[in-house]
Amino acid sequence: MSKPPARRERSSESDPSLPSSEPGRTRRSSRRMAATLSQPRASLHDLGCARIERALAQRVRYRYVKPTVLREGEAYLITSPCCSRNVDPDGGVINIALLSPLEGGGWLLCSHDHDTGQWLQHDEAPHMQPLLEEVCLDPDRVFWP
Repeated sequence: MSKPPARRERSSESDPSLPSSEPGRTRRSSRRMAATLSQPRASLHDLGCARIERALAQRVRYRYVKPTVLREGEAYLITSPCCSRNVDPDGGVINIALLSPLEGGGWLLCSHDHDTGQWLQHDEAPHMQPLLEEVCLDPDRVFWP
């Protein structure tokens, strides 16, 4: 009678579907994880822009135009086409608001004086959300003229 064939040991080095030395990880998932970690992540600024854009979608005034959120250093600049033609008779893009982080924490909201071209301090808050609500509601038409 012949001997049964010798059993070959399988290891994670020879078979990537087998777990590696890390519990719960295969070599394939480790490679995939390494590739993911080497790719650039979305920055906090990008998340901030997305958060502001979502809030602006809920605004009361001029819902038929699409405002733009741009980064200006550490701040966020909100611009929009001028629908009312009060500021730009040709309907060009105008500044709406500027949200800047404060040193020590919190946020500063500025409105734009279109006559002088200056940014005016409007309000401060420890979090961005109440300031975004002010921009979106704007009962006095400070931001959306």
